[in-house]
Amino acid sequence: MFVFAVTMADDLMADDPTVINLLHGILVLAVLWWAWVCYSWLGNVVRADEGVVRVTMLAAMSAVFVIALTIPEAFDDLPGGLDGPMVFALAYFVVRALHILMFLVISREDPQLRGQVWRFVPSMLAGTVFLLIASQLTGVWQVVMWGLALAGDYLGTLVGGAALYLAALVVFEQIGVGAFRLARVVTVVALLALIPVVWHAPALAALGVLAVVLLALVGYETTAHAEQRRVRHLPVRG
Repeated sequence: MFVFAVTMADDLMADDPTVINLLHGILVLAVLWWAWVCYSWLGNVVRADEGVVRVTMLAAMSAVFVIALTIPEAFDDLPGGLDGPMVFALAYFVVRALHILMFLVISREDPQLRGQVWRFVPSMLAGTVFLLIASQLTGVWQVVMWGLALAGDYLGTLVGGAALYLAALVVFEQIGVGAFRLARVVTVVALLALIPVVWHAPALAALGVLAVVLLALVGYETTAHAEQRRVRHLPVRG
């Protein structure tokens, strides 16, 4: 879903390659990248294909899908439908709030991790509040509010003392355990080919969300079974 959202941000810049529109695209990409980093951290701490974590991840990816659909209207609302900038900001809040909620659940027996998660909350609130304010503005002040939203997320994490930890975990852990599996890449490619970009057709958008859920389940189950078979065939050292 993050890949799909990134392609939508690319389309936003390609449709009108002016300086201000390129700036808008860069701001959107920065927001998407930070949300991806947060869920990469979550995926390295707990399995994403089991229990309540699976449900939360599916809900979060559905919210990312909504973000992707609203990217063409993230700065300027188009005629008809809901208010694009407001929907973008609210969907981003849902994505970040689910991330924090999931970490609070899995850190019940880890006071150090829970303390770090609580230090994330002010930066998350600052980022989403500034995006909500930006949704009601236009022009320079709207861009300023987006900048403050990113500063709240990025600098808030730095002040909270998690920046280096997050960077090391995301880069080295994912490379080390091979988190980017071929099966997941295939799932993303299939998703991009199947999901219609239909802001003005809510029924098709709902079908797109259903496709996200089904493809994610297939991807998780395929990966899980393949991993279990690999572990069973590992040689036993006595």
